Amino acid sequence: MPTYAYTCKKCGHAFETIQGIDDKTPWCPECESKEVERNVATSF
Repeated sequence: MPTYAYTCKKCGHAFETIQGIDDKTPWCPECESKEVERNVATSF
């Protein structure tokens, strides 16, 4: 399964999670907000 990087829109915490294609958007591990945004990869 791929690893995805997210940033919380509420508190700004950046985190990574291993996630399947059908998994729901994760919660922020710092503030438990569902307002997270998947980061776009900038390098390979």
